[in-house]
Parts: sequence; C-alpha cells; structure tokens
Amino acid sequence: WGTATNWSLTDGGGATGAVPTAADTANFTNLSGNCTTNVAAVCAVLNFSSYTNTITMTNNIVVSGDVTLGASMGIAGTGLLVPNATGTLTSNGKIWTNGLNLRGATSTFTLADNWVVGGNLLIGAAAEVIVVNSLSFTITTLGNFTTGTTATITGTAQIILGGTGTWSTTGAIR
Repeated sequence: WGTATNWSLTDGGGATGAVPTAADTANFTNLSGNCTTNVAAVCAVLNFSSYTNTITMTNNIVVSGDVTLGASMGIAGTGLLVPNATGTLTSNGKIWTNGLNLRGATSTFTLADNWVVGGNLLIGAAAEVIVVNSLSFTITTLGNFTTGTTATITGTAQIILGGTGTWSTTGAIR
C-alpha cells in the first residue's frame, strides 16, 4: 500500500499513481495484484468490487466514505477496516474476516446488504454519534461487540451477535 510505484491512475496501467490519501478513491479490480497494508492506510472510498486477489491487512485502513467488498477477494492479516465518516457499506456477500470499527464524530453508515464481521465489531468512540441504517439488512459479528465510551448508537439496522464473543458497552444503543 505504501509504495507509490504499486499504484496506477488507470486500471491495469503502469506505475503512474501515488499512495492514496484521505481524498482519494482506492479501486482494486481483477487486474490489481495482491496488496499488503504495510503502512496505516487511508482513502476516501475503498472499492474491491471486482478484486480477485488478496488484501493482507498488516495495518488498518481508514476510509472516509463508501466501502465495497468483492465477492471473490481474499482477506488475510489482522488489521481493522475503519470507516470514519458517513458512507454506504456493501459486502457483496463477502465475510469481512477481520475487525470492523465504525467511527466518526457524527456519522451515518448505510448497509447496502447484509454484513458478517468475522472479527470484533466496535461502533463509536468517546462522544461519537453513530447511526447504522438499513431497512432490511443486518450486521453480524462473530467476535466481540463493543460500543465506545459515551457513544450513542442509533439506526434501523439489526446487529446480530452470532459468535461466542462478548458484548460490552459504556455508551447508549437506541
């Protein structure tokens, strides 16, 4: 992730890009190779929709917008996916095997489909107001479920505790 020559401004093109910043869209397609988050990664939008290789999560990826997983992508490592601003979350049926940390001072996350989180699910941090919306979709965690200190979590999505983890909260769920 942190090597500019690994990025291209065109799909399948040569090394013409730069390491994504918090203002950039990071598109991974079927022409993209394996990627390791060798640095704390950031981007505005994270799109794996047609990615068929593996992202190795050595560090976290912080996304300030939409996140789209690819049904055929591989996920390795232990880093977290950290959406930290309002956006739409699309799983395309892929289980996110690592932890998911929904953050942001006042953020609304809309589920485009069902999400299964194989790791821990953390929603909110100190004094954050997080809304997780969906008319018919759920977010399931197979690990621990934690809400941040004094965070307020509202919304229409169902949160399912589907594993053997624990639920701990010091905030409010409404």
